[in-house]
Amino acid sequence: FTYCNQGSDLDLLAVDEKRCFAVAFQLKWLKPPEDVRDRENQDRELRRGIDQAALALKWLRSTPADLAGRSGLSEETLRTLDYSALVLSKNTLGTGSLPTGIAVINEPLVQYTLGPPHRKSLRSLYRVAGERRYLPQPGVHFVWKDLTASFGGIQFVGEGFGADLIRHWDPLIDLDLSDLE
Repeated sequence: FTYCNQGSDLDLLAVDEKRCFAVAFQLKWLKPPEDVRDRENQDRELRRGIDQAALALKWLRSTPADLAGRSGLSEETLRTLDYSALVLSKNTLGTGSLPTGIAVINEPLVQYTLGPPHRKSLRSLYRVAGERRYLPQPGVHFVWKDLTASFGGIQFVGEGFGADLIRHWDPLIDLDLSDLE
């Protein structure tokens, strides 16, 4: 597609007609990182995916005339949809330095949210991703602790730089799906 003289693609459009909701997915199948340089390259590729997803979202919201023909959905249905976008990554969620606005998710999060036993809606997946409801919680899964190190006779204290495990995160019970359909 082309939007505002910028060309891109839309990898996947998932539609929940019953709830009038659609998610544009930009797919990033990245290999697992082996070192810091790989993490930097992955974040660069994920940023590119976020930019592509943002452009696809603008294009979708402009109700392009050719979308009905491409998707097989009626123009009437397409006009009723509330569009959102996500980046779906195979092996990574990226680092904490990614921009906010369009979330990056991975395959297990999709499976945990949409599949058994939870079977939540596409809109719920979007909220879980955007609100980061999948993250382990301090006080439940871990506690912050200080780390100390000595160098040249000087002791350094990193306040809250470490963590002690309380219990492992379990997607069957720890994925925050409260108040979601």
